[in-house]
Amino acid sequence: MNLAAFALSILIATLPTPVRVNDPNCERPWFRGATPPTPHNTVLVFVHGKHDDESIWFDRLNHYGHNDMYELAYKAGYKTAFVNLGSEATMWYNGRVLSEQLASIERYFNTRNIVIIAHSKGGIDAQTALIHYNSIGAPRKIISLSTPYYGSPLADLIFSHVFVTWLSLILGQATPAAFVLQTAYMYDFQDELPNDPDYQYVYYYTLSGWDIGPFPLWLGGLYLNMYGGDYAHGGNDGAVTFSSAHLIAPHATRISLPEYADHERKWYFNHFNIPMGRNTWFYIDSLIEIYPVLSSYESNKKQFSDSYKTLKITGFIKSSAEKYGDLNITLPESAVVYLLLYKDGKAYLDGRRLDNKLKSYPNTDIKYLQLHPLQSKKLNVSGEFFLLVDEKRNPLEVKYKPLVKNEIPHLQLSMGKKDYISYEIVAKSYSLNGTLRNTITLNGKISNGAYITLPFYEEGLYNITITARTKKVERTAIFSMIIKNSSSLRKKAINIQTVYLNSVKKGNFHGTIIDILGRRIKEPKIQGIFFQKLNTGNKPIIVIK
Repeated sequence: MNLAAFALSILIATLPTPVRVNDPNCERPWFRGATPPTPHNTVLVFVHGKHDDESIWFDRLNHYGHNDMYELAYKAGYKTAFVNLGSEATMWYNGRVLSEQLASIERYFNTRNIVIIAHSKGGIDAQTALIHYNSIGAPRKIISLSTPYYGSPLADLIFSHVFVTWLSLILGQATPAAFVLQTAYMYDFQDELPNDPDYQYVYYYTLSGWDIGPFPLWLGGLYLNMYGGDYAHGGNDGAVTFSSAHLIAPHATRISLPEYADHERKWYFNHFNIPMGRNTWFYIDSLIEIYPVLSSYESNKKQFSDSYKTLKITGFIKSSAEKYGDLNITLPESAVVYLLLYKDGKAYLDGRRLDNKLKSYPNTDIKYLQLHPLQSKKLNVSGEFFLLVDEKRNPLEVKYKPLVKNEIPHLQLSMGKKDYISYEIVAKSYSLNGTLRNTITLNGKISNGAYITLPFYEEGLYNITITARTKKVERTAIFSMIIKNSSSLRKKAINIQTVYLNSVKKGNFHGTIIDILGRRIKEPKIQGIFFQKLNTGNKPIIVIK
């Protein structure tokens, strides 16, 4: 042990644990760190993320032991405060609570010179406190560590049609905190922030990691690779993609460097260990006393309602949530396969049981393995399972708007040079407060690159799972959309006409089209064909303009 490490170990052993502060003006307590002998005027406020509490900054972290962030901040002369928020609450609750705590911290330390260090969703909670709950008062700075400002595809997965409940043991439960982290919800949240006058007075430094980490981050990282989290697009840390962790705002500065240029692996952190002081204190310390250069407020007032997003999906998902019994498939050549089994789930590859290859996730009934087939192989799975197959070839491109305002929603499907794509869309419709309303299932066949108009007119969040197939290729895309339509547009949404189809072949149809007034339509402009599953059977529907 070198001298510096020895001195730090002595400091850790002697530094008192932060003291709980119960302020009657605060719904929840906060914790005051020890005051250094010669303190700076700046107070550092540490905000934890989802599924955590204040102790992550001065106690143990999953897989990594003691976090020395508190000791390093004390050694550098900073007064510290550690807030306690709802670990699974939305940013609306946590933002209000944090605004009360910030006011209490200001009174206690008699200063408005506060810098927030936030991990994960804590950065969004801090945004909400400063902007929506008027906690500005003075310029505020947020130094965020892997904050999903634009949501996480993992949250979309949690609320999707294919998610099995036991996966919540490793990926998290369908809590209010997870609901608001769906990609569309966070796009809407960030879209609304510029409308608040306090928006331009918040300063950000954003940091993110590159290592997908140990299991279960391993599973999250592999999933995010297919959702814009691969190295070509900046990577991910097992829970948050690079593009989501870096905010577009008037005073936002990105600190992270591309992994492939990081020869010393300084930024090779994952979502669990990026809050560790030994990993990121050096960068945090260098940012506390400086502020990003102000760029044009108006030019940074980005709106997402007119922005398209394109997903390029190279794999597919199968799970026991789909209720089709045993799974028997031929794995694509060169695919990488990730299989999770629960309790009595069984798997066979070319008729051979895979028991001896399975690894157990501690303290659960979950077993998992990773396969690298060199050629096509027969896989049989029974019981409770979740299967993720990544093939890297023939990507499905889905072009859509995460946030749709006052227009009829649609999306575009493309897959290589194929002529036609068969698809199934399962959309779970939620109110914006998280109440599940219903599930809509649509089936159809379109020409490659065609648009599908969606019959989603009720305002709310739609969690969408698309299974797209050609003759030899299958892909699964999972994402969310928020619909915000005026009442006049909802009344105008009668452009969906019913039609009795004699056949659907190669994207064409034969039959009589009758509008809602009973009139025949001779030459409609076709937007898409699908079938809506009803209790009485499949209802054929055609969308026209």
